[in-house]
Amino acid sequence: MTLSTYLATNDNISYSAANKDMPILIEHGTHDPVVPLILGEQAQQLLSAKGYNVAYHTYPMAHQVCMPQIQNIGKWLNKVLA
Repeated sequence: MTLSTYLATNDNISYSAANKDMPILIEHGTHDPVVPLILGEQAQQLLSAKGYNVAYHTYPMAHQVCMPQIQNIGKWLNKVLA
């Protein structure tokens, strides 16, 4: 699970087939002044292109968390850990 971040090491990491089934959640604010939305979108696109299972959600917020996001995280964790 990632919150308002980006894939800074894409050019330096080796992707492993062993991790292809690991669910990934990317959450990002559409008004984030710290980490621009485009960087979150690029992370989702890069990981999806490599065949990873990525759920991507945006929220109308800055570099913070909001209640709908927290609720979505809870649902995702319950699904992944069930």
